[in-house]
Amino acid sequence: MLQEKKTTTVPGRWSWLVIVLAVYLVRVMSWAMGELWYDEVLTLTHFVIGGDDASFWRVFRVYPMANNHMLCSGLYWWWLRFLHFNLSAEHLLRMPSIACGALSIALVVCHWRRWLGGALANAGGLMLAISVVFTGFAYQLRGYSLSMLLATAAVSAAMELTRDKPARWSQWLLCACGLLLPLTIPSNVLVLGALALFLLGALHQRGASWRRSIWRVAPFALCVCLGGGYYFTLWPAFVKASREAGGWESSWLVASQLLLALLAHGGVLALAILPVAWTRVRRWWLAKNAEKEPPEELPADDDDDDASFFSCWLFFCCVVPVLVLLIVTGPGRAPFPRVFLGFVPLWTIAVLLAARAWPWCRRLDFAVLALLVLGNGFLWERGAEALTSSQRQRGEYPQNLLQQYYRGANQLRGLVQIMQDEEWQGGSLVLVNEYDGPTFRFYWAILGNDGRQVQSWNHITPELWRQAIAGQPGRRLWAVAHNQQAAADLFRRAGADPALPMELVARHGDRALYVLLQPSMPKPVRRKAPQRNMV
Repeated sequence: MLQEKKTTTVPGRWSWLVIVLAVYLVRVMSWAMGELWYDEVLTLTHFVIGGDDASFWRVFRVYPMANNHMLCSGLYWWWLRFLHFNLSAEHLLRMPSIACGALSIALVVCHWRRWLGGALANAGGLMLAISVVFTGFAYQLRGYSLSMLLATAAVSAAMELTRDKPARWSQWLLCACGLLLPLTIPSNVLVLGALALFLLGALHQRGASWRRSIWRVAPFALCVCLGGGYYFTLWPAFVKASREAGGWESSWLVASQLLLALLAHGGVLALAILPVAWTRVRRWWLAKNAEKEPPEELPADDDDDDASFFSCWLFFCCVVPVLVLLIVTGPGRAPFPRVFLGFVPLWTIAVLLAARAWPWCRRLDFAVLALLVLGNGFLWERGAEALTSSQRQRGEYPQNLLQQYYRGANQLRGLVQIMQDEEWQGGSLVLVNEYDGPTFRFYWAILGNDGRQVQSWNHITPELWRQAIAGQPGRRLWAVAHNQQAAADLFRRAGADPALPMELVARHGDRALYVLLQPSMPKPVRRKAPQRNMV
């Protein structure tokens, strides 16, 4: 059975946990202090704050859009009221998600060493703390961080059940995760299906009959059915929201994105799956075609043999449900890659188990291993940030498992504050594109302004200029855009006279604030900050 291998050259779990959590907080805190983005604003306004009916149970009984990650929305419902509806500190608002990410790391460092050993468990915690895939979503006010925490706990429970004498709590924890994961995000059923398939094979590999293995997995499967079956109580709304959710153009693009995310997350350790899988296939072939395997093909010990099997089998179990979903979805309906974030803990332990069975990795000193993991996460994040920055300058909005156009942004919040400080909000209408609309409107309303003054691209009508602005004293039309051409497109969509001049009045980051000048009105001018006399 897989057991922790003692070594004196590896830092202890508690000291290393403090180091890894510090890396994690340094990584995510600057992003967590950024403005809330599109989906976070929808979650907060539609479900957490609520409208006329702001009761807690309403969170679980309305499903107008796929943004309602029910269990997460319920968690934030309590958290926002604990904060007394303080919406001014984004990092405090996002703290439950940040805590879920930290707990996932703690489980890997402290509990997974039972099967990985101290070095790889510590490296696995660092892998999560620096991963551009994990940290890019762990801080968000969405259900992704909670999903990854529950999936990490489910992996711990499943691995515990493969032991000769599993802990009593393992079956209860696995069943609880099976019930709660679908209530967080419905697509987590795929994660649980992969885990159930893995557990069947792992128990059989450990010597249990197929019948006994099925009975061991049956309570878990029942809880998964109960958790996923909850959506049948909301079936018409659930089907409608699923059809309106959209998706990527091609399943092949999603598959390639998932492969790229696996490489970015695991780095060189992810490559260990290939030689380990090849070794197992070769050993199986030799055993099938020869009476006795050559001595050099035998495993070094039973632990490494179990590690290689668990790694290959778990990776295969992850691939199967993902491929099935991608095959059955049509063009333009492929799921967003982020719905597969629940697989990140499964990928992590599959990669680490493969690294344990890979002789090259076993020979690495822990310091070298840690530097490889740290350098991999840093380089992928730097590359993703540079690519995102260049794309944003061109007015593009990249959003995938490695890039998020909104990550760490504060441009829209800054422009709202400029308009408030200069007292330009009175009698104004502000035009924004469909990506920036919810965020700009949210911060506009926080400062006490009317949210109806902000018009998103998909709600702008050609009659807007004639009905609300033209010829009316004190009325101004503004546009928030990356460049002058994008602002002109917004003004044109609102039916404004193309002969009127357009003026750039403020800029914050890669967003600019433009105003359309009417002949009867003076140009708005920003006041200069008073200079202090130096004595």
